[in-house]
Amino acid sequence: MPNARARLAGSCAKSCCALSCALSCRTPDAWRVFCYHNHANAGHPPRAGHAPQNPTTQRNESPMNYHKASFKAAYGTSTQLPASTRPEVSFAGRSNVGKSSLLNKLMYRKGLAKVSSTPGKTATINFYDVDGADFVDLPGYGYAKVSKSEKGRWSELIEGYFAQERAFALVVSLVDIRHEATPLDLQMISFLQESGLPFAVVLTKADKLSKQQAMRQTAATRKQLQLPQGTPLVATSAEKGTGMDELRKLIDAAVADR
Repeated sequence: MPNARARLAGSCAKSCCALSCALSCRTPDAWRVFCYHNHANAGHPPRAGHAPQNPTTQRNESPMNYHKASFKAAYGTSTQLPASTRPEVSFAGRSNVGKSSLLNKLMYRKGLAKVSSTPGKTATINFYDVDGADFVDLPGYGYAKVSKSEKGRWSELIEGYFAQERAFALVVSLVDIRHEATPLDLQMISFLQESGLPFAVVLTKADKLSKQQAMRQTAATRKQLQLPQGTPLVATSAEKGTGMDELRKLIDAAVADR
């Protein structure tokens, strides 16, 4: 969409400009997708992710079988991404938020999604086949200890993914429950709201807090994020399994709607 990209320089949404300022000293150009996607969608019809579902491709509304999970493919550039033909559940969050651990717990596996003690290790977009739907593991954002060229590659990956016409069933935005949402978390969730993508906010590492602390932090996070009424917010623990059944039900419903 070269024309949309050309117009971007003159007219970005205010929230996108705020994102650019927030990232200017950390990851230059790392999230151009927020500005581009917001601007390109302004005044346009719903994207493929919101188009009426073709009855011939609708899934059975019975719960997904999360045991039927396997690694599908990894892509290092957005141009390698295949066409979107199945419902996609995307997982996004800061580096070290616990994304791989959560995915493994969801899929009843210990090592399907590789867990690393080094933040920023997910440098590709990884696809998993889960009972006929695609789970999409996006690179973690906000990790400073990588080269500028690597940050640029991550930027291209994430921008390229969200800019494409894909069957977005749900975007799962992950936030560490132990801390306030960071500026990058806030910008991600703002992007999801303004672009009209279906999303849920999932708090990770709830086992690190007491039950009362987790409840207070969940309420505080909802207030901080200013989520619209009805937006799902789930506290989870990959260690203890807290919230996983609730998250699976959200995913089941989102995939069935596709």
